[in-house]
Amino acid sequence: MRKARLQRSQTRKKGAVLKAGLLALITAVAAPGQVVAAVKTCNPDLDFKILNQGPHFLGDTMRISANVGSKDIAGGSAQYISAFGFALNCHLGEDYETCTDAGNTVQFLGNPTTDCLGSDGNPANLLVPQGNKIPIRATPYPIETGVNEQCNVQFDMKVTALADTENRQVVQAMGWPFEGEKATTCDNGLTSEASATLAFTVQTCDIELQKQAYDVELGEWVDADTQEGAAQILNSAQYRLVVTNTGSAGYVENITVSDPNLGIETTYAFPTDSNQ
Repeated sequence: MRKARLQRSQTRKKGAVLKAGLLALITAVAAPGQVVAAVKTCNPDLDFKILNQGPHFLGDTMRISANVGSKDIAGGSAQYISAFGFALNCHLGEDYETCTDAGNTVQFLGNPTTDCLGSDGNPANLLVPQGNKIPIRATPYPIETGVNEQCNVQFDMKVTALADTENRQVVQAMGWPFEGEKATTCDNGLTSEASATLAFTVQTCDIELQKQAYDVELGEWVDADTQEGAAQILNSAQYRLVVTNTGSAGYVENITVSDPNLGIETTYAFPTDSNQ
């Protein structure tokens, strides 16, 4: 009889990296030269997304929806997830295993809900502490999923500050195992590893309003910000108000600008091609 050999396979799908243990047992049968291969697999399934429709801004509460589970389990019928990790703030190109703090301020708000069941057949109880890479524990019983079966876990988080105000991108990761927690196992004796990533852009919401006067000598509009830079006016003056969307997202409602001293009340429809 040959000894068992442990291999690892890696599959990419929808931005997720899934690692699984693969155990092949080869045993000889009665007829010379013939073998029967008994293969065991424990392949995980993991993906997550933001439920809120964008754009997303600083301070917005975002609802994370994670689908955790298993694909094929050859030689078994169930996978047990005692804990999986959620990394709030990674660098671009990192996954769950390699994630390091990118410097953004991301808060885990909790409020977890799930339709997952524990191995005792009752709704899974989730325990979630704080941190940049947090374990989401199923206690006292692990989450149980069958072959090609997923269940859903949801919770809230928000971004309150960005390290890179030009890029404005936030990368998050999820997966298992979580260091120091029980490994994810299948009932055929194998363990599994999973990793999935999510990247999104935090938008800005800013507006600029300028009052300008027409300088008859220069023949152009001049900002009316200071006395020194004011336009040269004869008997009368022309004014205009310039509204500019200086943010990264379009406005969803019209903007009304009023100046009671000049008797101005104008409505601007945004977004426009020029954003002005």
